[in-house]
Amino acid sequence: MYPAKIIYSLLFFSIHLCLLSQNYNFQNFSVDNGLSQSQILSIYQHSDGEIWLGTNNGGISIFNGKTFHYLTTKNSLSDNIVYCIEKGPDGNIYIGTNNGISIIKPDTIIKLDTTNGLGHHRVFKIFFDSNNKCWIGAGNGIYFLEGISIKPFEKNMLFENKGVFNFYEDGNKNIWVCTMGTGLTKITKKEIIQYNSNTSTISDLVFSIGEIDGKIWAFTNKGVFELNEKNEFVFKTIDKSKMNFPVYCAIKDENTYWLGTYSGIFKYKGETFTNITTQNGLIDNDIFKILEDREGNIWFASKNNGVSKLSSERFVSLNKKQLNVDEITSVYKTSTGKLMISSAIGLIIKSENRIDIFNEKSKQSENKVQDVNYAYEIDSNHYIVGTDAEGLFYFNLEKKTFSQIPTMGGKSYQMIYHIYKDRDGVIWICSKNGLSKLENGNVIPFQPQIIPQTDIFQIYQDLNNRYWLATDNGVYLYDGSSIYQFSEKEGIKKGRVRSIVQTKDSTIWLSSNYGVYKFSNGKFTNISEKEGLASNVIYSLIADSKGNIWAGHQYGIDVISFNKNSFIIKNYKNDDGFAGQQCLPNSICIDQNDNIYIGTLKGLVIYNPSLDKPNTKEPLTRITKVKVFSQDINWSHYTDSISHNNIPFNPNLTYDKNYITIEFIAVSHTKPEQVAYKYKLVGLDKDWQMAINKTEIAYSNLPPGHYEFLLLASNGDDIWNKKPVSFKFTIKPPFWQTWWFYTICSGIVLAGIFSYIKIRAANRQITKQKEIIEEKNQDITDSIIYAKRIQEAILPMNKSLKSYFSDSFILFKPRDIVSGDFYWFTEDEEKSIIVVADCTGHGVPGAFMSMLGTSILNQVIRDENIANPGYALDRMDEKLNMALHKAYSETKAQDGMDISVCTYYKNKKQVEYAGANNPLYVVRKNENPLIINDKVASPLLQNESFSFYEIKANKQPIGGTERKQKFVTHSIKVQKNDSFYLFTDGYADQFGGPKGKKFMYIQFKKLILSIQLMNMKEQEKELIKVLETWKNTSHNQVDDICIMGVKI
Repeated sequence: MYPAKIIYSLLFFSIHLCLLSQNYNFQNFSVDNGLSQSQILSIYQHSDGEIWLGTNNGGISIFNGKTFHYLTTKNSLSDNIVYCIEKGPDGNIYIGTNNGISIIKPDTIIKLDTTNGLGHHRVFKIFFDSNNKCWIGAGNGIYFLEGISIKPFEKNMLFENKGVFNFYEDGNKNIWVCTMGTGLTKITKKEIIQYNSNTSTISDLVFSIGEIDGKIWAFTNKGVFELNEKNEFVFKTIDKSKMNFPVYCAIKDENTYWLGTYSGIFKYKGETFTNITTQNGLIDNDIFKILEDREGNIWFASKNNGVSKLSSERFVSLNKKQLNVDEITSVYKTSTGKLMISSAIGLIIKSENRIDIFNEKSKQSENKVQDVNYAYEIDSNHYIVGTDAEGLFYFNLEKKTFSQIPTMGGKSYQMIYHIYKDRDGVIWICSKNGLSKLENGNVIPFQPQIIPQTDIFQIYQDLNNRYWLATDNGVYLYDGSSIYQFSEKEGIKKGRVRSIVQTKDSTIWLSSNYGVYKFSNGKFTNISEKEGLASNVIYSLIADSKGNIWAGHQYGIDVISFNKNSFIIKNYKNDDGFAGQQCLPNSICIDQNDNIYIGTLKGLVIYNPSLDKPNTKEPLTRITKVKVFSQDINWSHYTDSISHNNIPFNPNLTYDKNYITIEFIAVSHTKPEQVAYKYKLVGLDKDWQMAINKTEIAYSNLPPGHYEFLLLASNGDDIWNKKPVSFKFTIKPPFWQTWWFYTICSGIVLAGIFSYIKIRAANRQITKQKEIIEEKNQDITDSIIYAKRIQEAILPMNKSLKSYFSDSFILFKPRDIVSGDFYWFTEDEEKSIIVVADCTGHGVPGAFMSMLGTSILNQVIRDENIANPGYALDRMDEKLNMALHKAYSETKAQDGMDISVCTYYKNKKQVEYAGANNPLYVVRKNENPLIINDKVASPLLQNESFSFYEIKANKQPIGGTERKQKFVTHSIKVQKNDSFYLFTDGYADQFGGPKGKKFMYIQFKKLILSIQLMNMKEQEKELIKVLETWKNTSHNQVDDICIMGVKI
């Protein structure tokens, strides 16, 4: 019937499936995602939206859509094996465990076990009937909870000490009891009826019971049993086969029932069952519990491997598991409803319950009909197939044969992009080198002198019988005699155009590398990322029956919906169920029901609009924590009322508690990654602020005032909270900003004016006294400057230290003219001793103390020849107290100093250290550990090259109050290139930085560690540079600074 030069009778193979397996968009959670344990025994959604998963010895894993937290025996749970979680009519949470019951109240957890009347430690089920009566299914029967008293069921002997696994209340208020060995028991007001292997065909192990299509179904270890009109349970045949394996539970989702079984999920709708297993993306086949959450997401909990969440069935997919290939180069819906799928392995034809893959080479030829780019239907049995390099083929489905169609234009016309039949019945072929026609059984190039010789991706005949060409060089319009290329003059950029579609209103739409173009009234309008497209590079385009435009790209697919003169764009990505990753060029088609078939890098994605239901539920938004200066605080000091999750009610904070951090969460499980927030602090912010992927907000340096933090959240489908979450607080002003202080100040001003009038007459005398005071001040300043020279003369010369330690530095920065910090150094043939000290006070008082300290050091170390640092500090303490007690005859002196003393024995390679409040820092290369007091020390900090050690000082000063301990001398084995640092507290206590805080010792330690690749001179410069940067121009030096660094 169809002429051809070469006929291939190709072998083929067929994959035949009773029910065609497809992939669902499950999101799976296991221990790798944060579950405490993979065996799920119970599932529950809390009123705050969080999903509670009771596990087999992992306690309860609680999921807020993004992260897990846990409730275990460490938090007073009765046991970590959790069989059930139920909410009681009192609002409390009742948990059945392997060791009794836990009742979670807002402020406490109550435990009930065998000491409270339970006859068995194992509690499988807690159930509240319509009268709020609490039934307990335990390991040996039924019990009732009344308050905190537990009483047994008077007919427990019926259960023969077997476990009670579940309860169900029917429409007549009868209670059905599911047991683990005595079948099913029905308790009515008048009688008790038992159904088990002795009285009927039902199994003795019943997991649960429910009503499906108006009939009672029992789910057992041997399948499903249905209660018939004769009040007998009979085995239920499901989908024409015996389901004689365990069926655990069932729930109803609108008109669909979901059954959890040992062999996956069974979806039941109108007498049709669909089996969904791990082959379809389910996390495990042994599905023990099922939950539908408040947004309609279905959670499938397994006994072995975690939990799956199914948010929507709008997207399903077929991938390499079903099609033997990932990349789908095109897809075409035939007149008989079959899908013709083009791929690298050949032509794939998918019918309702069958997939046929035609891809084997002929026995008569080495040629292959593979790398299929496009397929087109001539009639229900004959197709044209376009390949990537071998041109066109006829395919006879009945005979399963391919016949090659000769191409007249050369190899470049054999790379086929698109096949199109116009309204006159002409078949056009778009190829790498231009446009061809199929005429008389041959592919013949069409007017190459007119049509551009470039990649033509698609051709389309519009309603005016003109032909639009999508090419690598833009879009052309051919009217039958001439061709026109559109340009920026009409509003379209030059570049690749891949697709052309026309909607019912005659509008032409193009896909390009610059987004989507709309052609109307002779002009192009561009829709791009600026308007909301997820990408500007559009690979495929199609219009549905409603006039919506669907645009495929590398992230998924977008739909542009129109409403009069406006439009909205909705993005579908992986988070929305689109599992194909990147769409492929022009690999898209649509059927009469607006189902869309999309070829992607990861298989065929199928979109069903009837199952695309937006999430209309607001997220459940709440504030989870409030911190001050990033720390948890005791809110009882600032408010009279605190919620059960430690959120204060209208706290009143002092003016110095003005750095507030507010943490929050909005729980929406449908698209948790797309939850968005906006917030406003009334009293500070004028407008709402947006927050994406951010669940805490910090406010620093808040001025005194009344504030209200308002928070709104969106669920990912643009449904926002109607009412914001609110948190009010007050920052009280300091006393000098209060009304009574202003009143006092006003009185002082008035008194000052009166005084001014009174004392104006004495101005001359005051002016004269001022001159005298200024003269005396200058004398005092001169004296202090002279005192500075004396102090500098007493301090050892820097070159004295460098003569012994060539690689060393002394960073000495007094806050005032003279300093309360000082350093000291002495040496002999055997040893050297270095000292850094911080005396009480600074300025002139500190300088006097430093001179006294220097004098005592000379007496103790030089005159008394005491080299042991601990002994030296003990002796200095005695001498300083004696000196100060002479100065204070009636009161005990509180003056003293913090000091570090190091003695270095050069020949023994040993350092001895003792300190009064001031520690010693040592930095060594990582090769060898530091030995302190003959023990290996552990580093406090470490990087890839160096280890940082801190040697603690005695927590007591020299002088001051009475001591009760001697100063401890620490012995340190040193090696070449060890660095030692003695210092006072001035550097770490310096205020600065962006928040006006102290530099702090931890930052000082990290800074010391970070500069170890520098020599000591460079280290000194870096320390000064960091200090000046930290201070910036807004902070003055607050204390004297002295740092001594030496390298062995």
